[in-house]
Amino acid sequence: MRTSPFNVIGAPFRTASGALTAGEIVFFAPHGDSMSKFMSALVHLHVTTITTPDGDDEIDFFLQTAYDASGAAFADTGQNLAAAVGGLEDGIIAGHEMALSSGAIGAEPGDILKLGNERMLVIAMDSPSANFVLVQRGYDGDPVEAHAAAGVDIFLQAVTWEDVANVHFAVADNGNTAEAFIAVGEMAAGVAVFTHSDLALADDTNRDLPLGDRLRLVTVLAGATAPTYAYSAYVSLFGNV
Repeated sequence: MRTSPFNVIGAPFRTASGALTAGEIVFFAPHGDSMSKFMSALVHLHVTTITTPDGDDEIDFFLQTAYDASGAAFADTGQNLAAAVGGLEDGIIAGHEMALSSGAIGAEPGDILKLGNERMLVIAMDSPSANFVLVQRGYDGDPVEAHAAAGVDIFLQAVTWEDVANVHFAVADNGNTAEAFIAVGEMAAGVAVFTHSDLALADDTNRDLPLGDRLRLVTVLAGATAPTYAYSAYVSLFGNV
């Protein structure tokens, strides 16, 4: 990650993926912190492989943002730690593997867990194997605490991810490459008060939304022949930081 005198921070959102045949979720939070200090973001999506040979083949890239990481409520997942988790003395803050009593905690990459007084950002579920979660410790500056194995409940933040943009590819795009630049926040055409919708954003559309505290890309595939794609993404953040 790098900074400039113009209060711009740029970093990879998704490194070059190689060929993929399934959807995935990747998120961005600078240094594992909230993006609430930034006013806007520009996401550069570069799709280098699009293989959609059949009429029912589709690939959708949904750019999403979430709001109010500090104020949203946490709910008990009903699961506990299966092994103790150390504090700062462990020396593993980014990419910390935690064993769970069960993997069914309802979390996705980019969601926030809470153990005791410490919030943690979910990087991946079932990683490195089932009933594990890979986390970034001490989300948004929370103290990194030690957690005993017994009696430590795992809480999940109740947060809604809002669709900002849907970049859509279908059979007509087979064999092509594509780039898209998506603005979120004050750089968008006209950010206004918005109403949440549970409906998926229509193909190749976007919404002028404020920048939330997190960003993520969700890819969704459709088609009996399993479309193939490869991509990378880069994000630039703008703010008085």
